[in-house]
Amino acid sequence: MIAAAGFNGVVRFDGRYVTIERSGLMARLSVGVGEKRIALSSIQAIQFKKPTPFVLGYIEFTIPGGIEVNSRFTSASRRTAESENAVTLERRHVRDMLALRQAIDDALVAPTPSPPATSNPIPPPPPHVPAGWYPDPDRNGSLRYWDGQMWTTHTAPAG
Repeated sequence: MIAAAGFNGVVRFDGRYVTIERSGLMARLSVGVGEKRIALSSIQAIQFKKPTPFVLGYIEFTIPGGIEVNSRFTSASRRTAESENAVTLERRHVRDMLALRQAIDDALVAPTPSPPATSNPIPPPPPHVPAGWYPDPDRNGSLRYWDGQMWTTHTAPAG
């Protein structure tokens, strides 16, 4: 588990999910208090902007259905302060947030593990059933003719 605090939330990564947790006054003034979990498989991109002396930076996770907007000077910081998929940053947050971003990037590009080999091989197909008269699977007390591949419409009384 790796975690990094930002100005309006904490981002945690456990290898499978990115969790954005918000509490306190800054959360109430921006997105709201709560927690959002994003599956690693849903993350399409990570946007990262370092803060400057005049503007907050941010880390933002792009997910399917999200809306990305090209922004002008300072508008990205204002927009991400209200995004549920972003956490704003001050200079003191950058080092930890970069380490978190690297861990998520590494997990995103890691090869997908192949499914484990099963110890039970696929069973062989059932033995071939020769053509002939057999008990009718649809009607008790009668026979139906099996042509070796499928049931026919020919029936006869059993017995």
